[in-house]
Parts: sequence; structure tokens; C-alpha cells
Amino acid sequence: MAFNYPIGSQGKPEKKPMAKQPSPAVAEEEPQGEEGTDSQDPHEVVAEHGPATDVHVHHEHATGQHTVESDHEDGHKHKSEHGSSGEAHQHATCLGGECSCGAM
Repeated sequence: MAFNYPIGSQGKPEKKPMAKQPSPAVAEEEPQGEEGTDSQDPHEVVAEHGPATDVHVHHEHATGQHTVESDHEDGHKHKSEHGSSGEAHQHATCLGGECSCGAM
């Protein structure tokens, strides 16, 4: 018995595109608040994931948004938004384990 290929395939088996599966390492570790920002206190992040190995502070002075992003040794990524550059820099300092606010 011969196999009948789909009409229009000209005798070639139909190849379906492979769906790209997200890697498990990309999954979020922490629940996040609005727009993908963490609601956690920087001291809690450091206590749970250790001091940040990489910290970036981005300033959008025109909109008044100041964003802090950090990477931690265990793979955790933290992101937070602040209303002033001072708040953002204080948050970044605490994430780096060099907090001067007295809470650590």
C-alpha cells in the first residue's frame, strides 16, 4: 500500500516549522509588579540572592523615571523604578551590598 501525500506537496512530506521552546533559565524567579518591575525592598533582594554582581542605573529626566537593573550571582534579575535620581542611586548602592541607609 502506498502513502498518499497531501495535495500540492508534489510527493514530498509536509514539514512543519519547529516551535521554539523558552529555556527554563529564562523563566522569572520573582513575581513582579507593574511593567515588569520588582516590588521588593533592595535589602530583601540582597538577603535572598546576595549582593548584585552588575548594577545599571538609567535616567529619563524628561519623564522623571529612573530605573535600576541588577544581576545577581544566582541568576536573579531585579528591576525597579524610582521618582528621583537620588532614590535610584540609593537603591543601586543597597543592591550592591554597600548600603549606607542604616537598614543593613
